[in-house]
Amino acid sequence: MYKYTQTYFYRNLKSFYFSLFPQPEEQNGKMFFKYGLFSVTGVFFVIFIYKLSFKTTRYAKLFFNIGIIVSLLIFSNVFRHYNTRFKNTFIDESLVNKNIQPTAQKNVSSALPASVHIIFFDGMPYDLDFFEKSENFSKLISQSYFFHNAKAAGINTFTAVPKMLTAETGQVIASGKNLLVGKDDRSLISVSDSNIFSIAKKNGAAVYIAGLFHEYCYLFRGSISECNDYPVYSAYTSFANRDFFSQLALRWRTFKMGWLSLSDSGGSSGEELLKVPVIYGGKEEHNPYLWAALFKNLINDYQVSMKESKNPALFFTHLNLPHPPLVFNADGAPLFKTKDYSPAPQASSASYKAEMKYLDDVFGVLLKDIAGSSDYDSSLIIVTADHGFKGLPEFLADVGRVPLIIKAPFQKERVDIQKEFDMESLYEVVENYYSWRLNKDKFTKFNFVDL
Repeated sequence: MYKYTQTYFYRNLKSFYFSLFPQPEEQNGKMFFKYGLFSVTGVFFVIFIYKLSFKTTRYAKLFFNIGIIVSLLIFSNVFRHYNTRFKNTFIDESLVNKNIQPTAQKNVSSALPASVHIIFFDGMPYDLDFFEKSENFSKLISQSYFFHNAKAAGINTFTAVPKMLTAETGQVIASGKNLLVGKDDRSLISVSDSNIFSIAKKNGAAVYIAGLFHEYCYLFRGSISECNDYPVYSAYTSFANRDFFSQLALRWRTFKMGWLSLSDSGGSSGEELLKVPVIYGGKEEHNPYLWAALFKNLINDYQVSMKESKNPALFFTHLNLPHPPLVFNADGAPLFKTKDYSPAPQASSASYKAEMKYLDDVFGVLLKDIAGSSDYDSSLIIVTADHGFKGLPEFLADVGRVPLIIKAPFQKERVDIQKEFDMESLYEVVENYYSWRLNKDKFTKFNFVDL
């Protein structure tokens, strides 16, 4: 809609309205002109009231007060920066120091349901040395299919996740309130139409989702039983400070980036640029403290859903780690203690290994919760990533290669798969699992995908 008119004036205009409404481009345009119309109407309304007050005094004060209230409502809406399609726009910071422990206790008096657990780690690399030496990942691998050449569905979260959930290939386009995927413009479909969650619902399973970045709760609202999702900007310092004066300062900094830029640096000092999110052309990245708190929120949401579910279910969890910034030491203590503005720490081999050690510990807790809430033997467990790790040079060449661990029902031995596996086939894995459960009297072994 806009990409063919990249003039200097257009880029500044786009930067300005994008600073007001962090939505997909098409949605930004609609909202900008809508609020622009409201603002112009409000101005004319105030002028009308002002002129009217000179002609009559009977209702002048009443009309003037109404005009002020309407104008303030319009003005306050301009500062509603967050996308209301997300379930959670705030991160519960009280969880940042929470010690993650198993919460689901096995009820020996009743049979546990068979379930599907899909865990996405954001930006986790295929690090064979780590997986072989880890305590808990290696435990799952010892009774799973371990794929050594799983090919990511995209180079980033925006493109990879929709294709994994729908089995579609090609382009991913955000169009207003829809997320479309397909090989070309003629074959685009909405991710809401057919996906792994709709498969689960059709087969009588409850669907629980905890994730970030994508509007999971809105896009898949027709299939879910319970959902918690978070916008990626919830972990920016500038968005976490939502009092009026903080937001006014953010708008001014972003305004300078788009309209008062005098040089390539946007006419702002380096310190000021660190306070403008990268999505607006600044240099602010995820706040390390909030990034750590977001991880704890996602884990908590996943654990709560496992504890509360009593029926067959599909659990989908998209965790934000180990995507940089690296924010935990090997013992799980957050490296940052406040959400004050701070440059994101550069990843190092030592900080990477420390956080991966902690992720292995957390993964061990999740395995215990799965065993406590589901019939572990008959359940399907899938562990993978949306794309590889981009924080260290040694992983950049392999960013399109992701880890993939699939524990099939009743599997007891490790099977190494060297053949290339396209992650768009994840949809087929889930589809075949439910087909197998429906016709399990006809099958002696779960054939989850054609290898």
